[in-house]
Amino acid sequence: MNRVSLNEIYTFCNGTPITKNMVEGENILNSGHLIHCGYTNKDDANINLFAMCLQTSALRDKPHEVYGTLSFQNEITWIVSQIVCSCKAGASQTCKHIVATLLHINRSGINILEEVSQTDLKCTWNQKKPALQLYAPKPLKEHSYFNKRKYLIQ
Repeated sequence: MNRVSLNEIYTFCNGTPITKNMVEGENILNSGHLIHCGYTNKDDANINLFAMCLQTSALRDKPHEVYGTLSFQNEITWIVSQIVCSCKAGASQTCKHIVATLLHINRSGINILEEVSQTDLKCTWNQKKPALQLYAPKPLKEHSYFNKRKYLIQ
């Protein structure tokens, strides 16, 4: 199997489709805040993951880093052996950044992950900074809300 199942994600993260960490993790993934997901080491039985996720409270600060290990079990499915995040809730292994990483792997598959070398780990954030251009400040006149109001008033 090429993916981590949703059942495995729910079980590992103590979640259901409506728990806060699952909902917010999916929101992070859908909004493009998971800026990198790859592996540092891979063999037939294990994959060591590395992911970077923008901080929702401080987009321009250094992103949260997610490290973990997936293990191939019974030649059928991948299970999460362990995974941690650099955020305050990351030690619990159930934070929204971890959920976003696992959902990404569920949607995209393990084979799509690219290898990340030690040098790449240090340079990744500098390469991914263009993601911040999505959040460049604009004058209020350029926001669609104010353009709509302008037309309604006339």
